[in-house]
Amino acid sequence: MIRSHAAAAIRSFRRHPFFYLVDIAGLAIGLAAALVIALYLADELSYERFLPERDRVFRISSDSLRSGVSLSTSQK
Repeated sequence: MIRSHAAAAIRSFRRHPFFYLVDIAGLAIGLAAALVIALYLADELSYERFLPERDRVFRISSDSLRSGVSLSTSQK
């Protein structure tokens, strides 16, 4: 069964090599994007997990206006 699928894939590649390469490139780009998103989410969700009292950490921010220019500061 695997042999027949491989033969069909080879015939398809010989008949339409451009579409075959576009399909493979799209699959590779999609998998790479999914991996990057998964790694980014894992990093964001692990933020401050090393702190023993991480549920008591708050963010403080303030906005001020000086000479018509907005100055934003934030502390964690």
